[in-house]
Amino acid sequence: MLSWTSQGKTAWEVSVILGMSEKTVNFHLGNAMRKLGVTSKHQAVLKCVAAGLL
Repeated sequence: MLSWTSQGKTAWEVSVILGMSEKTVNFHLGNAMRKLGVTSKHQAVLKCVAAGLL
């Protein structure tokens, strides 16, 4: 999810790519944000890039 987000994809676009609902994509993005200790998906992407995960 964060990889596609880093490419500028919206939650809706990611949902189409993965064949799941937008709500599910947002749920997983929210979990990633919580686990990374950030408040936005953009901060999550930046934290993952800084850690070399993306």
